[in-house]
Amino acid sequence: MFQIGKREIELLYLVNSSKDGFNYRELIERFGYTERSFKYAVDLINSFLNENSQQACFVLDNKRCYLKNAPLSMKFTMDHITKELYYLSKEDRCETIIFRYLADLHYTIDEITDYLDVSKSTVKKSLAVVKEKCGEYGLELVNHKRMGIELNGSETVIRSALIDVLYKYCGLSSQDSKHKKLSLRNCNPYLREWIGEVFNQFQSEQKAEALFSSIWEYMPVIQNDEIYILAMLNLILVFYRTGSGHCILADAKEYVGVEGRKLAEAISISCEKHLKIKLPCEEFFKFVIVLNKGYSIESNEKDQYVLIGSMIWIHRLVSDLLQKYTNQSFQSIANEYSLNEALDMLYNHFYAAVERVRRNIYIQNPILQDIKEEYGEAFHDVERSLAGLENYLEKKFSQDDIGYFTLLIENIISQVHKQKKRVRRIVLICGLGFGTAQMVKNKIMQKFDVVIEDVIPYYKLDTYADNKNIDLFVSTVPVKINTVSNVVEVNPLLTEQDAEALIKAGMIRGGNDLSTLMQLIEQNAVITNRPRLEKELKELNGIRDLKHSKYDILLKYLPECRILVNQTYKNWQEAIDAAGALLVETDCVLQSYVEDMINNIKEFGSYITIGNGIALPHARNKNNVKKTAFSLITLKKPVVFENGKEIDTVISFCNVAGNDYATALTALMELSENQSFLNYKKKVETPSQLLDYIKKLK
Repeated sequence: MFQIGKREIELLYLVNSSKDGFNYRELIERFGYTERSFKYAVDLINSFLNENSQQACFVLDNKRCYLKNAPLSMKFTMDHITKELYYLSKEDRCETIIFRYLADLHYTIDEITDYLDVSKSTVKKSLAVVKEKCGEYGLELVNHKRMGIELNGSETVIRSALIDVLYKYCGLSSQDSKHKKLSLRNCNPYLREWIGEVFNQFQSEQKAEALFSSIWEYMPVIQNDEIYILAMLNLILVFYRTGSGHCILADAKEYVGVEGRKLAEAISISCEKHLKIKLPCEEFFKFVIVLNKGYSIESNEKDQYVLIGSMIWIHRLVSDLLQKYTNQSFQSIANEYSLNEALDMLYNHFYAAVERVRRNIYIQNPILQDIKEEYGEAFHDVERSLAGLENYLEKKFSQDDIGYFTLLIENIISQVHKQKKRVRRIVLICGLGFGTAQMVKNKIMQKFDVVIEDVIPYYKLDTYADNKNIDLFVSTVPVKINTVSNVVEVNPLLTEQDAEALIKAGMIRGGNDLSTLMQLIEQNAVITNRPRLEKELKELNGIRDLKHSKYDILLKYLPECRILVNQTYKNWQEAIDAAGALLVETDCVLQSYVEDMINNIKEFGSYITIGNGIALPHARNKNNVKKTAFSLITLKKPVVFENGKEIDTVISFCNVAGNDYATALTALMELSENQSFLNYKKKVETPSQLLDYIKKLK
């Protein structure tokens, strides 16, 4: 009787996912087969498919391997891989046993021997590996006479270890109008059976889905399927483990900050209301962390320090990569093209990845191989660029995350190339007087992201006929000049039909501010759920909330008393010491924080030099920070850091637990790339002049 193993199942999964198949040598290399063993594996898979009345079969044709009569229903296929048909490898055996103990499903050695149908000596050898693996998690397997083996350790750690196993084998099956359902992918039939037991016991999966539905309205937007899977697994384990009598302690160390705790408390209330199950908010901390985009939920001071440093690293990394692939600076790209959404996606994924990798949570990337093949050079560039950030975090990003980073970088690059062809500069032709011209100009500026170079009467059109810098002429009167062909005629009232014509001509719609939209809605309708409406409007493309400008938040933390201009220092240490002194003198930090800033640079290098002559020194809060604050100093002559970078502006900062410091930092990042600001700061003579410039950016 034939048996197939994990490697054959993974091979079947991969080939089933491709329409064109693969070069068989690529598959041999990927799965570690010899040519002979590969052909044997194909025969095994075909025997299995034939045994289960499947029409599909593996074909080796002209050195390509593909699945004839594909695609297969992998759920149907996996359901037919029984224990009798499966070869349990050493790795499978150990993983199955460790899951059994993590899930608190007690088994004696004799019972495991019978269940896996192996010898007692084989089980004992596997247990030695399992004990070692448990030790890596900080857990311990203890043998009790006549009671079997029991797992001892922190409940938080046990759940994290369970997530590692479950996430490896969980995917998504069907999708309804709102939510998706988990399904098991290529795990062995023994493990599949036990995972099913965990999901079904105490109706854990059913309760998780019900709770998820009840909290959907006020949850953060879920970025991708992998985050959804992790979030659902965390909820399932909440119900399974608490049902088994294992609870997270009330003083749980997983700190999620004020906003994070509020969300966890709201979930706890919803759980009691809808499921009649009372659980403390600490049970939902891990769920909240998984949803965390990186900066949307507060962290404690230690986490904030790491996040701030990561933000600086990421900004530099993104700037350098975009400079390489577009030959433009980050700020010129941000100013010239509509990339807010694409950049937000990239930064959100980066920040979320930092949070995950620090907590040893790793997502899977089902299209990783395709990304490597399509964007190989960019993938390796991203991988190399991450080395400094990985050293700072003392953690390594997975290839899966690097693949996502690459895809998001490529998304921005492709948008830049695409938008280079769009209409940016227009001339408006009006023949009905100045008032009409201004009305049309205002309507265009409200609706479109364009630069109106000039507003002219019809008779002056000849002066622009040969101007190649003009992308489009928009006219309220018929144009009969043969030398001008790129003209769109519109009604002075600029109807929706006119707007569609302008879009077809290449003009890009601009954004609307949230407050204006809300006022318009209030005038014409009754709003029954304002928070929900605002949330959904923000999620639409082109919507931005102008209520709290990032520069307002920056100005809150950067008063005139913490700004010095045109200063002179011997070296970078003196410059940072002076910036830190402004924080000390205004009772924001203790002197030890200033010393920590300098030591931080000596330890991690000059990563705080973010380009354009700007440095952002900071340090971890070791109970020596009293409040969030920024200080800024401009220099007459630059000082040179250890990496050779010349710095003429030092912006130091410190923070206590809070959420908007990251927004202020984002404003500083933008300023560091704003050429107008870079030129202006060299001319200012007083701190108030510098502040006035930032206020105008609001």
